[in-house]
Amino acid sequence: MTTLSALRHGTTGLFIFIAVGCSSDSAVDAAPESGGTPAVTAANLSEAQWVPTVSGSGASNRKSSASITTSTVVATSAPLITLEQPWTVSKEVTVALGTFSASDFDAMGSLSLIAKVTDYPFSSGGAFPVLIALQVDTGSGVIDYVKTIRNGTSSDCRASGMFICDSSGSCSSNPSCTVDTGSSFASRRDWQQNQIPIFGYESVNVFPRCDQTGSIWSASDCPTEIAGPLRSGVYTAKYVLLSDRTGSVSGSTATLSVQSIVKKDTDTRASGIPGKGAIDLNVILVGAQTVNDSRTARGQQNLNLLFTEVQSVLNSAVGVKFGAINAYEWSDGESNPDVDTLGEVFQSGTLGLPLARQSGAATVFIVSSIPYSTPGTTILGLSGAIGGPYVGGYPSSGLAFSSFDLLQDFNPLCATGNMCTRGQLENDFLEMGATIGHELGHYLGLNHPSERRSGGTQVHDRLTDTPQALARLSSSTYVLDQLACILDTTSTLSGATCVSVCSNYFVSGVPTNYCASAQACQFNHLMWYTTKNRSLLGGTWSEDGSLISSQSGAMVQWHPLVR
Repeated sequence: MTTLSALRHGTTGLFIFIAVGCSSDSAVDAAPESGGTPAVTAANLSEAQWVPTVSGSGASNRKSSASITTSTVVATSAPLITLEQPWTVSKEVTVALGTFSASDFDAMGSLSLIAKVTDYPFSSGGAFPVLIALQVDTGSGVIDYVKTIRNGTSSDCRASGMFICDSSGSCSSNPSCTVDTGSSFASRRDWQQNQIPIFGYESVNVFPRCDQTGSIWSASDCPTEIAGPLRSGVYTAKYVLLSDRTGSVSGSTATLSVQSIVKKDTDTRASGIPGKGAIDLNVILVGAQTVNDSRTARGQQNLNLLFTEVQSVLNSAVGVKFGAINAYEWSDGESNPDVDTLGEVFQSGTLGLPLARQSGAATVFIVSSIPYSTPGTTILGLSGAIGGPYVGGYPSSGLAFSSFDLLQDFNPLCATGNMCTRGQLENDFLEMGATIGHELGHYLGLNHPSERRSGGTQVHDRLTDTPQALARLSSSTYVLDQLACILDTTSTLSGATCVSVCSNYFVSGVPTNYCASAQACQFNHLMWYTTKNRSLLGGTWSEDGSLISSQSGAMVQWHPLVR
């Protein structure tokens, strides 16, 4: 396994890749094995014949209280180090971001940093711009939002290096390099996912990441010094450029470019989830079959129904609707892109958009299928990143979903051209809508609440108001699923276990009592990594909710794409 593949495979548990035929509920994690970001050209896009018609969406949903200001700082002759190399201060790249007042961000604002390395001196591979510090000199002290440097102690990343690599080039995280208590990141894993993306090399970091307003976070979850809103002061970022080259990079340099995106938003924080705002969408229909299906009356109806469902998922979960939705056709695009090539698809596709649409919108790619290496398995949906960039043109600038060439065939009970009730929609179709909502949650910065890692160990997100499912033993294998949570008699939310407030969840082995309003039963949080339980009863879908917590909702609202 190459060094790059080993690292990225180690982070893919953060990304949901639901593998289905069209009805399977199995889940897998996948990682591309590419050795570097290939050069790509802009896709040949044209405006789609399908004109999105999604009730409740529209540019007027965008908040007038939010505004965006961008600037770029470039550092030339920035030194490279290898993945496992300890470094000295001279190897760090200091980026002066500027002096800001609290009013530059206001109550719901954020600072997003997108860093990339250019002029890489070697013919293959690349370098990761790793954010090791974000410091704010307030005049009365210095706040560090990252906290990876401890001045030479045994847990100092500078003193020990980020990774441990063997002679074959396979690397693993160095346990001595972690984020310290009081960081904006809950753990080394939480920090690393923003620095080592699954596609490409660009790092994306958005601050703040927690808040104490309205009792959303406690002081122990979110220390006062790093709790939002952002402070007045002089902002400085520090990076190290980690080359994925296995040989020496001594004396080699590259160029670091850091784009800062300041979002100013005057809306109140007190309610936790303001319950308003929107996200703009680009929808790119990829491949001849998808394009042809989208030009039929039924295909267009199903696309409208699909994004109506996605908006319902997001609006009920995080109080966010869609703003402007623009659709494009990529007729000569690869209709069945392998997961390894999706970074190229995202980069090429977003570069082909009109310039005005290359920033400020999430870009959704509808393809026929996304094959995976396991025979008979196809990825249903995938986000290019957890906390994706505000701008296009990067390998992480997109989300991809498989239509299985069913845009014309979905929902046969719905007459073409007539209003369709939700009870007439097929389960697989609703599942696709829930998956797009889930992956948008990833793109806006959310992890899975709980997931099983290699060796049966578990990790949980940094949010204390999301459920933590305990693995159950099933056929000698530890698994995390809805049943693992419903049977958990120790973890509590709102002072109760799920089983205590929803004891009749299963009736004759069938989930019929969903208890979606009980916080203790929010195991099917929007970001849960399994599919939803759903039963059609009397023409109405009864299902466990696509729910979200206050802390998750607040994090989504801070992403610069939202509002």
